[in-house]
This record gives sequence, C-alpha cells and structure tokens, in this order.
Amino acid sequence: MAECFKLENGLRVINEYMPYSKSIAFGIFVKNGSRNEPEDLSGVSHFIEHMLFKGTEKRSQKNIAEDMDAIGGEINAYTAKEYTCYYMRVLDENIDSAMELLCDMFFNSVFDEKEMEREKNIIYEEIGMYEDQPDDVVVDRLHSEIWKNSSLGKPILGTRESVGNIDRNRLVKYFNENYRTENTVISFAGNIDRERTEYYANKYFGNRKNEKIYQYDTKAVYEPVFLNTKKNIEQVHLCMNFEGLNIYDENRYTMALLNLAAGGGMSSRLFQSIREELGLVYSIYSYTSSYRDTGVFEICAELNPANTETVIKNILYNLEKMKNDAISEEKLDKLKIQLKSNIILGQEGTGGTMSAMGRSIVLKNEYTDPETVLRKIEMVKAGDIKKLADKIFNINSFSISLAGNTKNTDIESIIKIYKSGKI
Repeated sequence: MAECFKLENGLRVINEYMPYSKSIAFGIFVKNGSRNEPEDLSGVSHFIEHMLFKGTEKRSQKNIAEDMDAIGGEINAYTAKEYTCYYMRVLDENIDSAMELLCDMFFNSVFDEKEMEREKNIIYEEIGMYEDQPDDVVVDRLHSEIWKNSSLGKPILGTRESVGNIDRNRLVKYFNENYRTENTVISFAGNIDRERTEYYANKYFGNRKNEKIYQYDTKAVYEPVFLNTKKNIEQVHLCMNFEGLNIYDENRYTMALLNLAAGGGMSSRLFQSIREELGLVYSIYSYTSSYRDTGVFEICAELNPANTETVIKNILYNLEKMKNDAISEEKLDKLKIQLKSNIILGQEGTGGTMSAMGRSIVLKNEYTDPETVLRKIEMVKAGDIKKLADKIFNINSFSISLAGNTKNTDIESIIKIYKSGKI
C-alpha cells in the first residue's frame, strides 16, 4: 500500500514498500515542463534536464557516468509538458550511493558555459532528428496549432532559435525560480519501508527551504485546425484529434475503455476495420493525453497517399458508429480485462510503480491505488462509453494533420465534407 507524507519543509514523499523486490526505484518529479516556459525560453526545461548530467561541483560528466556504472544502476530523465522527472533504479543495497549521486546532480550542477555550448549542438541534432521523422512532425505541428494561444502548444525541445538564445544566466535563473520544494515530489518503490524512506528523504531533502513558486502558465484553449505538411517521402502520416478530458475528470476510466475500443489494440474497431478488413494502412492506433485544463483523443495512421481521403472517411465512419451503437456486454467485459491487465502489468515492477505514484502526486496531489482504479473500471457501463463517444467525437472539435506525400490530397474538400457533418 502506497504511503504519502510530507517532510517538515513541505516536500511531498510517496513510497510503495515491495519487500519481495531486490531493487529500489527512486524519482524526483518537478512540476515544471514546457508549458511553464515563456516564449523566449522555449526548450529551457529540456536544456536543464541535459545539463544536470554535465557536471557538479565535485563530479565531472565522466565521473557521473562512472559512478553510476560502478553501482550497476540505471539513471535517466525526461521532460514533459507539465513536469520533469529524474529517476534511477538500483539494487536495494546501493540506494544510499545512488541517491547521493542523483541529488548531487539535482542540487549542485555547475551549468558550465562551455558544456552548455556543446550541449546546444546535441539538442540541435535532437531537434533535427524529430523534424526528419514525419510521425513526430504530424503530431507536434498539430499540438502547436490546436493550442497556439497557450504555452501548452510549445514544443518540449524548443526551437533552434530559442535554444540558441539561452545563456547561462537565464538558464540558472529559470532553474532557481522553478525547481522549488513547493512543486517537487520524491517517489520510492521497492524494498524500502516507511522508516528507511523517511531517513533518506530527510537526509537528502530535509534541509531544503520551502519557497513559494510563481510559475508562468497560460490556460489552454482547444482550437480545431486542418494542417497539410508536404514532405518528399513515400507515405502519408496522419494524425487527427478531438478535444479530450483533463487529468481530474471522473470520466477518465470511461475514456480509457473508449480508447481501447476505438484504436487502442489489435482487436479495436479501427485496427480491424481499416487495417485488417480493408488493408488501407500499415498502422493505425489511438491514444489519449490529459493535462491540467484540457486533453486530446488522437488517432494516428501511416498509409499510401492514394488512400488518404478513403482512410479519413473510414475513420470518421467508424467513430460515428461508436457514437450511435453501444458496445455489447461481452465486448465491454473484454475491454475491462484488457485495461486492468495493462494497469497491473504496468505497475508490477518498481519502476512503473514509482513513476505512476510520482506523476500522480506532482500533477494532482493525489494517488489512486490500483485496487480502487480496478473497482472504478468495473463500474463503467456500456452506456457510459456510448455517451462519452458522442461527446468526444464531435465534428466541431475535429482537427487533422497530414505530413508526407500529400500533393494529390484534396484537403479542402475533406474539410468541407466533415464540417457539414456528413460522413
């Protein structure tokens, strides 16, 4: 059973004691991501993530790598739109050494100017890599436009121009203002009980000041868009989305089942109809993303350019069927088994459990244990899914983004058809 408590300085701690495990996963979650960045600092959170691995007051970049290898652990980090995570997983006997290393990086990085300039080139390469991948371009462009008047729409990596303009003073100032006890959570999972959790939490975080934080943020307002990015490649990459649910919405379990029914697996309606029966795509799938004040339901596909209009029409036809026809009880039971399996398997290891707990506490300040989640899933009725499908698959919140060989695609006629509500 997960336990959540606060240190005297207000820092939130959550732990799941897993005595059968020989490892411990530990993560530092900071409620700061790309949506908290002003326009002229776009990409700074991701830049900071890179720089924490580049040297501290007592360790060089090489020393950091050698010290982690010496205890045989895993260490990594990632930046998201609303938070950043630094994490590691080690044998339980090495938790002290591993925490000392990660906390040294987190609290004592020097942000060397020469290292910053070298790292900019690596980030430019990362940006270029994403720009060369149409499956990333098609999604990122769509997000930047549906939330174009919000900081949520900014790319996590930033742009070459914005990253190039970030100097040491601006990066350190942003770090000091946004990495505070107030918006930080530490999460443990594995062979570490409450007593040891409190000991290590206080040892490495207990002397930190509890300082209030005033972050940059703007409300996200979803605006439907139609985008066509021409690239000289063989295929067309398609992403369409609808406005979804925020992270607090009680319908999120219904949404998870709706996603599985639509395109979340090989037995889903879209996969079976458009790939298996019609053979129109190589891949097609759906997923959902939820944020503090909004969310999206997205469908992605890779296909032959000649099939673009046919695929779009068939996707929307199938979504319309889901709005009008309730799924059977037999199908609902299978969806529930699938979703519960995904949840249980995803949190069976120390890493998955640590991540789920830390992310939930830092974003919502609450954690729902798996047993409660499973009960809530069981409570969902077929009529709930049909009702939510009718709400989500709304033609007025329909957006589409294409990338690739789209020269013969009549995007304007597609827009007219779907705006008329006729599928």
